[in-house]
Amino acid sequence: MPATLRLYLADKIDQWWIRQTQTGSVFLLNVTSLEEARALMDQLPLAQAGLMQHEFIELGPLTPLHLLLNDGGARNEIMTIGYERRLVIGDSIEPID
Repeated sequence: MPATLRLYLADKIDQWWIRQTQTGSVFLLNVTSLEEARALMDQLPLAQAGLMQHEFIELGPLTPLHLLLNDGGARNEIMTIGYERRLVIGDSIEPID
């Protein structure tokens, strides 16, 4: 947990959630590449111990949202913000025997 909290305080984890129907958590990461996301998750102690598996899902903004705005300048700001937060990681923690 301390390693996860450090990533949150470093603004690498934007949000994290608990899955209601499965074991594990979901992280919304502030990264720009899949490689960066893998490197962050692989450094966590449970991952290093082989007790955590990751599923990476790449996200982006809803492209047509800019059509709802009359101001063309605001479109660029929205697109930039959306692309800074683009990966969701689903972790499954394996039970220890």
